[in-house]
Amino acid sequence: MTPARPAAPHPARPARRRILRRSARGALLLAVVTLAVGGVVPAPSAEAAGYTVWSCRGPEGEPRSTAGWAGGGAGTRSDDCATGGSLRVRLAASDTAADVTGGYRFVLPPGVVMGGWRVWMSASVTRTTTNSRYDAGVAETDGIAVQGFTAGCVAAPEGCAWGDPRDPLAAGNLVEASGPAGGLAVAARCDGEADCVPVDDPAAEVQLHRSAVDIVDDAAPTVGPLGGDLVSGAPVDRPATVVAPVADAGGGVARVELLVDGAVAQVAVSGGGCRVPYETAFPCPSATDRAFTVDPAGLAAGPHALAVRVTDAAGNVAEGGAATFVVGERPTQAGPPGSPSAPGTTPSTGGSGTSRALVLDLPDRVSLPERRRTTGRARWAGGASAAGVRLDVLAGAVGGSVARMHRIGRVTVRADGTFKLPRTTESRTLRVVPTQDDLVARPGDVDLVAPLRVALRVPSGVVRNGRTATLRGTVAGAGDAAPDLQVLIQTIVRGRWATVDAVEPGRTGNVVWRYRFQRTVNRSAYRFRLVVPPTKGRPWKRTVSAKRVVRVDP
Repeated sequence: MTPARPAAPHPARPARRRILRRSARGALLLAVVTLAVGGVVPAPSAEAAGYTVWSCRGPEGEPRSTAGWAGGGAGTRSDDCATGGSLRVRLAASDTAADVTGGYRFVLPPGVVMGGWRVWMSASVTRTTTNSRYDAGVAETDGIAVQGFTAGCVAAPEGCAWGDPRDPLAAGNLVEASGPAGGLAVAARCDGEADCVPVDDPAAEVQLHRSAVDIVDDAAPTVGPLGGDLVSGAPVDRPATVVAPVADAGGGVARVELLVDGAVAQVAVSGGGCRVPYETAFPCPSATDRAFTVDPAGLAAGPHALAVRVTDAAGNVAEGGAATFVVGERPTQAGPPGSPSAPGTTPSTGGSGTSRALVLDLPDRVSLPERRRTTGRARWAGGASAAGVRLDVLAGAVGGSVARMHRIGRVTVRADGTFKLPRTTESRTLRVVPTQDDLVARPGDVDLVAPLRVALRVPSGVVRNGRTATLRGTVAGAGDAAPDLQVLIQTIVRGRWATVDAVEPGRTGNVVWRYRFQRTVNRSAYRFRLVVPPTKGRPWKRTVSAKRVVRVDP
């Protein structure tokens, strides 16, 4: 027998394996990233928290993405859901090998259970001239292989047409199941001991028109120790930042609330795909550092209590991160406003009232590295130089929330009305605001943008089959925006680069991905690379690391 060729690698996480199976002839039936649900699937409790993932069409029939499904295997696949079409799998008349399979599987994250599902689909298979036949439809899986088709064209050697593709949401197209399931797939395959011999082309086809998968997620999110200037222990008399590290093992972090003295002071809501109706089983960030800027102006001098309340995609709520901070006495001026002898004040520009208008001018964007320190200008509304005015400099992630900015320094406007910002080598947004309460100004912002650099390191020696290889990477140049970027792990599958996993960098841009090789039967060389795709609101284009080779012996 000819040895089976090495399968493309798959992640070594306990909760990931193959849903569709490899044929006896060694055909790779599902893409590299595959899902495993090991052991016995626990039954959800009557009051289990959860959420529903909609694909292809939403609750009202509106077009939705199919990001929750991953395709692989034989045949051809197409996705027209974004334009009101369907997710389609087709086996051609040339796909005749016994057990040849192609399809899509629903991707479940670790820590959650499928509590039920509803699938609107249609299917067809042609007649075969052998004892083997084609099956096409929806199937539950054990996380490793298709265990049998639930509905569709099944055991129909004379051919079959199931459902109505012309009326995608017709009641006759609906298949549903309640209770826990290890996995879900829509697939087509040749079933039998011998090859299938179809009389027509295509031999088998299945279309998914809409799916609604119920996810059970009882795991509460977590809150780590708070950090930032606000909880440093020093009294605060001006806006200060507190950072809350939050995480969730299931659907991710949907909402973070900052509590001051027991009351909700600020709320941060996750964006991107973290909006109902959800389109993937892990719609929200699995871990993130939420930063809040607290202005003590409205708080009484003395100690105050902090806490963080976090809600995950399923509605589970946890509270933690208890801490205290102290509001100091606000400083008073040594002389009348505008007096030259009053420290920290500037000469008055005349006029009545206590507020004075200040105009701040900064370039919109500066490319790093800087040839010289970035310079801004400050003038009074009448045009005169605002010499002597002091400005606070705040810094945050490029494209990030203003609420996450923190103070990094203070500058003073020179006699000619200019001021220089601190130097930086990493991308960041700088904002300048006047330090004095009696000055009114629109904040001045400038984006300092460095080129994005992505690097990957792999083990230098040979990895044995059954062992885990650790791939490490870095995303440099993004600064504080690095944790908000997505990094795709890619490898060569059937001669083409394919994404096998997606991870988020750490706060310093570090990336770690572990992978256990389990199906390598010949000495093999696997090529990997990291890809950072464009992210909405961020200035960087698609960036790719150099490829690296992992050598594996059986």
